[in-house]
Amino acid sequence: MATCFSSSSSWLKLQFIIVVFLFAVISSISSPVNGCFTSIFSFGDSVSDTGNLIEISNLEIGKIPHSAFPPNGRTFFHRPTGRFCDGRLVIDILAEALGLPFLPPYYRYKNATSEKFENDFKQLLRNSLIVMGEIGGNDYSHAFKQGKSIEDVRNFVPPVVDSITSSINELIELGAVTFLVPGNFPIGCSASYLTLFQGSDKDQYDPLTGCLTWLC
Repeated sequence: MATCFSSSSSWLKLQFIIVVFLFAVISSISSPVNGCFTSIFSFGDSVSDTGNLIEISNLEIGKIPHSAFPPNGRTFFHRPTGRFCDGRLVIDILAEALGLPFLPPYYRYKNATSEKFENDFKQLLRNSLIVMGEIGGNDYSHAFKQGKSIEDVRNFVPPVVDSITSSINELIELGAVTFLVPGNFPIGCSASYLTLFQGSDKDQYDPLTGCLTWLC
C-alpha cells in the first residue's frame, strides 16, 4: 500500500458532492506488466473495498462490519478479509489479470507510507491505472429503502456523474492518464432489490432473466 493524500492540497478537492462512502486503495509498486501499469489506484464504495471499513471501524467507529464475518471470504481467501464478497472482488480479478498484487486497504497503511511517494508523484500516476467506481450505488439504494420513487432517485444521477467527472479531471491535472470507469450493476437483478420489491406486477419482470426491468 503506497499513496499520499497529504502531499498536495489538490487532494483535498477530491470530495464528492453526493455523500458516497469513498475508499481509496493502491496496489504495492512492482515492475511494469507488459509495459502497461506499475500500480492501480481504486476509488469506489463497498463493491471495491478490500478491507477499509474494518480498518475505519477499528480506528473510529468501534463497530465491526459484516464484512469481518463469514461467509465473506470463504471461497478464495478462506477467511474474512473485509471484502463484501465470499471470494474476490472485480478489482482483485483486474489486478490479478495485470500481474499486480491484490490491493491492500488504504486505511491500513495511510500513516506509515505517506512520505514514500512525495517525490515523482506525477510519474507514479502517469504509470498507474485509475479505477473510478463503482460509485453511487449506496445513494440509490438508501433512497429506495427510504421509499423514494424512481423519479426521485433519477435526480441523484447527474450530481453523481458530475462528481465522478470533476474527480477525474482533478486527477488528470495531477498526472493521471489511464482511467477505467465502471457503471453501476443492473440493480433490478440484485437479490436485495428483488426482495425489496417482491410482489411487483409480472409485466415488470424480464421474462428471460427475472430482473425488474424498471430498475435495469
